[in-house]
Amino acid sequence: MRHVVFIGPQGAGKGTQAARIAPMFGLLHLATGDLFRALMAGTSDLAAEVRAFYDRG
Repeated sequence: MRHVVFIGPQGAGKGTQAARIAPMFGLLHLATGDLFRALMAGTSDLAAEVRAFYDRG
């Protein structure tokens, strides 16, 4: 299994480039920010812990 990670500051275009490149190489585009936002929308203990961490910046 291949992994490609894009690292850069907010607004650099990481997600845009990943979304464009993933289908070319048969890769899954996984946006961690989307995963964390979905998790924080929940009511579990983990969601509360992640929200607290996120709120601290």
